Amino acid sequence: MAGQGAPGWFQHSEDLPYLETLAGAVWESFLVLITYRRGERAGVVERLIEPLGLVLKGGVWYLVARTGESMRTYRVSRVLDVRIQPERFERPAGFDLGEHWTRSTLAYERDRERVWVTIRVGTEQSGRIEDTVDQKFLADAEWITEPDPAHVRVRIGFDWTDEAVTAAMRLGSEAEVVEPEWVRTAVVSSAEAVLARYRGLSVAGLG
Repeated sequence: MAGQGAPGWFQHSEDLPYLETLAGAVWESFLVLITYRRGERAGVVERLIEPLGLVLKGGVWYLVARTGESMRTYRVSRVLDVRIQPERFERPAGFDLGEHWTRSTLAYERDRERVWVTIRVGTEQSGRIEDTVDQKFLADAEWITEPDPAHVRVRIGFDWTDEAVTAAMRLGSEAEVVEPEWVRTAVVSSAEAVLARYRGLSVAGLG
């Protein structure tokens, strides 16, 4: 199978069960059918892709692939399933992964629509936002005072839905997502999944 030749140097903090399999498909030029979660609002899709390369940026793995006539970039942590196809594909003549990544990154930075989230937190705990949220997101954050001096709101723009939900989860009960509603729903779903996971473990199972 394509993933068997992948080396053991894939070290990462995310749960990426398909990273090595995708790497094998890249090296051996196998077509791949992936199931991909596009985002909390966009749902799950299936794509038949030609995997052309993997890029590690900021501790996050991305897959560059061609689907039809289009070049796409997929975040590997959002890949839910991978099925290696028996057919191989022919790589585009003259394709350079580094050049493509630089060009597409510049286009993304220019055109991206950020995920803006408003968080309400107690004034005394407001410093926790700066300790928890990556500084690159706080550079253009908007701090909003409330009539209630015991609380403050901060509006933060994230690059990805996952980052917004993760930041809200890390803040825990000390903060509340005010809007958008779909981020609130995603936080509740993530919290319920964690609770279900740990409630299903016995003390012996934790050992």
